[in-house]
Amino acid sequence: MKALNSLCDCGSGKLFKRCHGKPLPAKSQYSNGIKLPTTLTPKKSYKDIRLIEPIIEEQLEAGTRTYPSERLSDSSSKISFEQRKKILDKCAILSDENDQIVGRSNMCLQFAILLKHILKRLSINSKIYTGWAYFPQSKEKFVWKHSWIATENNEIIDGNADSMIENTCVPKGINPDPFWGLKKEFPDDRIFYNETEFTEECERKLILNEPEIIGWKNKLDSIF
Repeated sequence: MKALNSLCDCGSGKLFKRCHGKPLPAKSQYSNGIKLPTTLTPKKSYKDIRLIEPIIEEQLEAGTRTYPSERLSDSSSKISFEQRKKILDKCAILSDENDQIVGRSNMCLQFAILLKHILKRLSINSKIYTGWAYFPQSKEKFVWKHSWIATENNEIIDGNADSMIENTCVPKGINPDPFWGLKKEFPDDRIFYNETEFTEECERKLILNEPEIIGWKNKLDSIF
């Protein structure tokens, strides 16, 4: 077991006990009795993350970027399947228009904000939640900071999950499909826990630092 007073493996420069070794209260409505981790999985260093940048740039230039519709696990009936695919792909395309070096795999919250905006225009009430995603089938028992949508008709939308595979922080073997469907049918390859609602006030504060979100919403308004 890693010493709590040693430096964290993630490269943050912080002590392990104040970073990924910090205890987490483990509480979830998705766990189905599975024991949840109480510490985070150390991520790789920022230097390692930068390795994905040239790959993403090449894909964007060649038009070979993949999008959620290609792997969508879907059981919703609220709107048409084709419309659901279109919505997720448009959110993905806009989330890729950022200055992050890891594409939309680092944009789960922004993806959720755009998705909620479209759902509201379609008269579907929804809420954004942020918390932790735990992958119990992974060798490392990986934990990932994540954001997702819960709708008024008891559906969960984890629309940006397919992008995790390209982030070098994520261990090999973790490759979840995007999901849009009833909560009771949520995939067992991931567990969300310690979730808190990302309110409209939280969104307003985020937009002060990321005003490009307003432009993305305007683009969506011209489509939906």
